[in-house]
Amino acid sequence: MDSPWVKLTFSRSPRLVVRAVFPWSERQFMFDQALMSGIRASPTNSLLPIDEPMFEQFVKDYTDSVLFAPSQARPAALASISKRLPPEILWLFRHAFQSTRGPFSRQVKSALVSVLERGASGYTELTKALVDQFFTSAQTEIRYESVLDLKDIFTLDQYRVKNLY
Repeated sequence: MDSPWVKLTFSRSPRLVVRAVFPWSERQFMFDQALMSGIRASPTNSLLPIDEPMFEQFVKDYTDSVLFAPSQARPAALASISKRLPPEILWLFRHAFQSTRGPFSRQVKSALVSVLERGASGYTELTKALVDQFFTSAQTEIRYESVLDLKDIFTLDQYRVKNLY
């Protein structure tokens, strides 16, 4: 089995050996949330960790472009910034409390903690469903690229985070 959440292989020579890797990726989790919320994005982009200076640049760009935009210009500002920010970061920013009364980065960091806390059990249930499928399937190879590929074996509502505050 090959997926962003679990990688399982087994061999039978000379004895049965099962290898399992359970990658935890905050960006993968947020990318999955973005896909489930309707954001169109390709799962082929690399979801490597983002360093603090790059993250702060994303926050500044979003704040300057969207939060400080007049209300009538916000739809155009969101369309424009959606081309500059990774989809999972845009999802996080859009679901964080939208305020300019304090540093938006504080709101985003609070939202990130909240989403990870709320999503941990769903992430665990998703990986358990994949492991169960691996051991009960007659297929020799199973591959998933996107959380949307799982809708036939897993109830995505168990994994979806609906609000962050």
